[in-house]
Amino acid sequence: MNDFIKCKKCRFNIINVSQTVSEHGDESVCKDSNHTQKLFIPESSYSSWILEAIEKSNWTKGKFYCPTCQNKLGTFDFVSSGKCFCGQYCVPSVILMSSKIDYPSVNVKNLIS
Repeated sequence: MNDFIKCKKCRFNIINVSQTVSEHGDESVCKDSNHTQKLFIPESSYSSWILEAIEKSNWTKGKFYCPTCQNKLGTFDFVSSGKCFCGQYCVPSVILMSSKIDYPSVNVKNLIS
């Protein structure tokens, strides 16, 4: 698949859809996926500009912004372990907020399935 998730404001290519994972860190679908509003990026897929934001925070917590227009795209948290709506622990990760991105003609729930 060669579809890119883009910044909603400037249309910058953020990441290929195939590089995102579920909140459980794999390609499986959460049994409570009706609540999914976020896309998770595994460590192996961090781009240089995302990695730079993470390193500036010393791998703790923070936000990252589009390198082109500075629109806030998401957050990262390597300190707290969050729980999914289904009760399982989520991967500590970089999260893209669905309200800040444009994605190919499928909805967020289908991207991680």
